[in-house]
Amino acid sequence: MDTETEPQQIPIQVVVLTDFSDKSIFAVNHGKEMCRMLERGMTLAYFDNDKNEDETLLQDKYIAFIDKAGVDAKFHIIKGKPVKGFEDVVPQVNAIIVVACINTEDKNSLFAPTNLLKTLHHSRIPYLLVNDDLKEPFLYKHLVLPIDSTKESKEKVLWASYFGRFNESKVSVLAGHFKDEYLLKYLNNNLKFINKMFNNFEVSFEVIKSTHKQDNMDAYALDYAKENNAGLIIILTTEKYSLIDLLK
Repeated sequence: MDTETEPQQIPIQVVVLTDFSDKSIFAVNHGKEMCRMLERGMTLAYFDNDKNEDETLLQDKYIAFIDKAGVDAKFHIIKGKPVKGFEDVVPQVNAIIVVACINTEDKNSLFAPTNLLKTLHHSRIPYLLVNDDLKEPFLYKHLVLPIDSTKESKEKVLWASYFGRFNESKVSVLAGHFKDEYLLKYLNNNLKFINKMFNNFEVSFEVIKSTHKQDNMDAYALDYAKENNAGLIIILTTEKYSLIDLLK
């Protein structure tokens, strides 16, 4: 008789990065929305940043924080330097998405936009960056999806479909402008892919043909979202390009 048991699979988690500040409560509130939509639990992750802080004191801070934030969440301390520590934590807690609130008041904070983006830059899972509390329940009911001719654009479509299917969100697809027939062909292929997937999953969407060129689409998406009260923009970063470039 075989008495060996299969290793228990770690439940998939929404990870919220915290420093136990009030800003972190903003991130928790957005994280709750992701947990609701994806039907997953939450893990709070704290950067130790090579300080070797007393874990008993951190546990006390964690307990006080979840009580103040009104959330049921696990706790994970990210050891070592932020970049390496974050790379390790994703498989350790089986993260599906990371949520964090940026700190624009202290440039030395780990949550300052440039520092945080450097930490998350090579992330293999999506990250949701917020700068304010979740003030209205319908924030994620309208999202923006900038699309160009690259095959990587299709990677963003799946996440847009999640919001459309499980949150009944409307997706505004912003299509770039091309004079080159070769690039236009690949853009149209991406749009056909979107039409097929979104129609299959009954996602509400609109395609907006833009006059903006491919290398300016993400910046245009930021402006479009502000003007049309969209709560989320789905942007893909690469080794050569990240949100840091948009924030310069």
